[in-house]
Amino acid sequence: MDHRNDTNNSAATYTRFSGGGDEELETGVYTLENEVSLPNGSPSRPRLMWCSNNRRILLAGFTIFLIFCFGFIFGYLVRRSVHSYGSTCPENGTNKNQTDGTGTTVATPTTDEILSNISSLISKTLMTDNRRKFGDVQHLAASNWSNAMASEIHKQWTALGFETTLKKYNVTLSTPGSNVLTVTGLPGLATPLYSSDVGVYTPYSVNMSASGQPIFVNYGRHKDYTLLTETAKYHFDQHSIALARMGKMPLSVMAKIAEENNIKGMMVFADPTDYAPNVDYTNEKTKTSQVFPNTLGLPQRTVVQDTILTSMGDPFSPGFASGVQQITFNQTGFAKIPVISVGYEIAYAIIKNMQAAAPPKDQFPDWSGTFGDYHIEGGTTQNINVDLDVDNKLEQKEITNVISTIEGTVQPDQYVIIGGHRDSVSVGASSPGTGLVCLLEVARLLHFLIDNRGWKPYRSIMLVSWDAGGSGQIGSTEWVEENLSLLKKSVVAYINLDNAVPGNYSFDASGSPLLSNVVYEASKNVKCPSHEKMSIYKDWMNNAVDKTLDKTNPSLSIPGSGSDDSPFFHLVGVPTISPSYTYNKRNIRVDKLPIYNTKLDTSRLINMTDASLEYHEAVVKVTLRILYEIADKPVLPFSVVNYADVLLQGLQLLQTSNNQKYSGLDQLETGINNFRASAVEFTEKVDDAIKNANTDLYPSINYILMSLEKVFLSKFQRQHFKEYRHMMIGPTLQKAYSGIVFAPLSDALEREQTDIVENTILEIISALNQASQLLSFSNLP
Repeated sequence: MDHRNDTNNSAATYTRFSGGGDEELETGVYTLENEVSLPNGSPSRPRLMWCSNNRRILLAGFTIFLIFCFGFIFGYLVRRSVHSYGSTCPENGTNKNQTDGTGTTVATPTTDEILSNISSLISKTLMTDNRRKFGDVQHLAASNWSNAMASEIHKQWTALGFETTLKKYNVTLSTPGSNVLTVTGLPGLATPLYSSDVGVYTPYSVNMSASGQPIFVNYGRHKDYTLLTETAKYHFDQHSIALARMGKMPLSVMAKIAEENNIKGMMVFADPTDYAPNVDYTNEKTKTSQVFPNTLGLPQRTVVQDTILTSMGDPFSPGFASGVQQITFNQTGFAKIPVISVGYEIAYAIIKNMQAAAPPKDQFPDWSGTFGDYHIEGGTTQNINVDLDVDNKLEQKEITNVISTIEGTVQPDQYVIIGGHRDSVSVGASSPGTGLVCLLEVARLLHFLIDNRGWKPYRSIMLVSWDAGGSGQIGSTEWVEENLSLLKKSVVAYINLDNAVPGNYSFDASGSPLLSNVVYEASKNVKCPSHEKMSIYKDWMNNAVDKTLDKTNPSLSIPGSGSDDSPFFHLVGVPTISPSYTYNKRNIRVDKLPIYNTKLDTSRLINMTDASLEYHEAVVKVTLRILYEIADKPVLPFSVVNYADVLLQGLQLLQTSNNQKYSGLDQLETGINNFRASAVEFTEKVDDAIKNANTDLYPSINYILMSLEKVFLSKFQRQHFKEYRHMMIGPTLQKAYSGIVFAPLSDALEREQTDIVENTILEIISALNQASQLLSFSNLP
């Protein structure tokens, strides 16, 4: 086992992935600081040449001055060496003491000492400046703005002394063109209802036109179409344009389900029932008083944009980096129907004027809302017609990722990656703007710890700004696909800074249960910005929507889809965490902020929720502690027992929500309990190894912890989430942006697909058995 060098090295190394297809690492050296080492013996006094007695007084004075200078320098160097910060970590058992340059043994500083006074070091001025640079324009991927911001980030990170590179990919992007909706035949309207917002579009919607009578299909789920076809006996030949409300499943899945039901085109809207729950359509004043900027509710004319991209990465090069191979449009899996998103004011005008009887509530229980009764179709005497005309642009464009690396001193081949994307299909001041501001500040603080406190991370740290994340995690996925086999061996965790400050109500974190303890400890050591005498953890615990199985901690939110943690979690199999300060989720009925991916996600929202940047600062401090703990602990601070508890809790929810009994669920419970027993035993042995400083076991322990998530990756593809391979955690048809436990199984149960249910249960049990075996020390490599 290699041990950390405890002296103050004058240079730090960097490592970056080579741009080619091989798996070699390119290493270089850059100077952090020109430090002076103490001499081995006492400093020698210069021999003075006495030329004449008349110079004795002058020379004596000069000699005294030299002695004073040497003494001052000697004392300074001793003090500097004694107080310089190494990166050994007493908390889990290595080199509890260090030796300074004079041979004196001094105590290794604790995490709190290394991260002391971070609050005084955070620059709100620089964060404000970075937020200003982000701006309030549309931040499309590969745009002039995105390229300029990539250059700005490259300049900042290079100035910090980090070796920084630009990694470019040629990918197929969907950009806004002409998207027009025209509705004719509405009673009381002399002119057609028309919608065409400049810059508002549905990324990757097929370019074509469709025309027909509208039919309301509720949330566009499988069960909604089943009700229409089996209960109400509808056929979608004449009524061929679906009107669906968003918020229950990804638009990409809604479009595919519509196509499967012979729908020719679809218009979608964000219903105020979910996106502005305090709006009362019988009270005109609430249409303005209960929406942004007075509340977080969505205004009636604001259009929510979403993509119909069904995959991660460039849809024309699935599974491999762009430029290697291309598939045709018909092979992409896109829905082949035009899709347009509209404001709910237009949707209301259509629904209220359709004169057919409303569906019976006993048969259609959730087909009502803010608009009252939602009529499914027009009356027999009506001739309402909808014309959709989509003309987006599919273009080959060059995207740019910005990558910086700080090499670790003991395990340079193990990486902790922290990153986030900078682009958006709209403005994106909250998502991803707040994440970018926090990422840049974390990078600056890392430089301070290295340059001013002499900290050298145990593992390598990589900072990344992704391009084309808002278009479908394209920049991150292309890089992962290019380096997949190497990343599986070397990445220990990914920290995601995307939608970092969407609100100011409570702290939250979405991620793998493996990282739960790290987040808990980090949040316990940072003061809550809204309660001076309370830690962030305590405030989080008080406001948490869900708590852990034993009710002693707030639950981590379950990661779903739509951000750059997805390729790392589902393709590489590494634990991820996304820290944030968020809004009161009890008051919002959708997975994302209602104005997410709209033109209203601007600096006005940030000024409304965090004008003083106090919550940005809180996220930065918690994130820095998370990064420090993972990068610097010789034994990875992962919690396997917490993982088992999350699985047990998820199984309980499945059993409660499904009336049909599957015998396999009992077997699954047994598998989880066996995994938990192995996790408890493994944790006890890890604690014992740390307590006794048994460093020979550390590499094997870390190997096991780095392998666990990979055991949970399925060998099979899911119908609507092909790249989402994790069996235990992920997005579902009902909950996409924030996922659930046992997502593939939940989808199969929801659709009553008995064969898929049984096969999925068997695969999960097999993975749990493999994980239990992995945790056994007898099977260490």
